[in-house]
Amino acid sequence: MSFLSINNVSFKYKNIPVIKNFSLDVEEGSFTTLLGSSGCGKTTLLRLISGFLEPDEGTISINGKVMNGVLPNKRKVGMVFQNFNLFDNMNVLKNCMIGLEKVLKISKAEAKEKALFYLEKVGMTPFINAKPKQLSGGQKQRVAIAGVLAMETEIIIFDEATSMLDPKGVREIVEIINQCKKYKTIIEKSQKVLYNDCNKFQAYF
Repeated sequence: MSFLSINNVSFKYKNIPVIKNFSLDVEEGSFTTLLGSSGCGKTTLLRLISGFLEPDEGTISINGKVMNGVLPNKRKVGMVFQNFNLFDNMNVLKNCMIGLEKVLKISKAEAKEKALFYLEKVGMTPFINAKPKQLSGGQKQRVAIAGVLAMETEIIIFDEATSMLDPKGVREIVEIINQCKKYKTIIEKSQKVLYNDCNKFQAYF
């Protein structure tokens, strides 16, 4: 049985078909890249998987359980966005703690412990008191990844996570993603191939 199963999913936006009868099976621990031209529906598919949108037809299942109607915070799916999604008024540590406290409802002490653990994993411990405006693009994205890792989701979606970075930032994030794929199921959206060893390339137009 596939870990993530997308079965004949269709979605319309303002009555305009965006995705039609799309199916995909993703194995646990795999690395899948969605390839396609801009505007072909890749982001829509990722939002359907994560629960921010609901399909008009078809089903999305994770670990054998149909996710249709299940809220995003109940799906064990984390998303890393291209624009970092950090709070400018919070430092690095608090940006990593907020999801743990507000969504998972764990104590401040436990949230801090988890946040520090994953910030260390991405090499951002020296910057825990810095605000996002004090960080480079690559550093911001590392903080965003640490926040998703801290939520301990089973699937991590990277929505063109390197598209706003300079070459140095891209190298930093690719290295971290290569570490993540050792113990997470990864789905990455891109218009070009960044990783030579992903398990599956899925192109659709």
